[in-house]
Amino acid sequence: MDPERKRIEEDLRGVVAGDVLCDDVGRSLYATDGSLFEAWPLAVVRPRSTEDVAATVRWAAERGVAVHARGAGTSLCGGSLGGGVVIDCGRFMRRIIHTGADTVRVQPGVVAARLEDHLGRMQRTLGVDPANAVATTVGGMIGRDTSGSRFLRHGAVRGRLAAVEV
Repeated sequence: MDPERKRIEEDLRGVVAGDVLCDDVGRSLYATDGSLFEAWPLAVVRPRSTEDVAATVRWAAERGVAVHARGAGTSLCGGSLGGGVVIDCGRFMRRIIHTGADTVRVQPGVVAARLEDHLGRMQRTLGVDPANAVATTVGGMIGRDTSGSRFLRHGAVRGRLAAVEV
């Protein structure tokens, strides 16, 4: 690993509790998605908490480095690719936290099919059904304002949100 990437890795490890990937193998896993594009990130952060996300964004902002949010990497348009810091919440932030009468609180790494299965056991639905629901994450759905074949009845994901914590 070159000295600049080593310094970046050490800097990020000093502000986040989650994983930091700056080596070629780790970065290569995030250089492509479901599209035909390829863009190698400077670093990858897999946060354990919203505090890790905030610390990563602060670190990047202070240095003028772009931040690229990544769900499951299923985008066909290269939306999660870039030369900055990729934040992937799918490793550690994938809990269904609370299910209320009319709402469900989840972390961004929850897979859409898992959430739909959870809600289905209560005769409820998210109403958003991406074609790749077995891989797509809630965070990715929000980032792309996903809809699906039930769009005319339920609309896109942004119409289903009560709040988002950043």
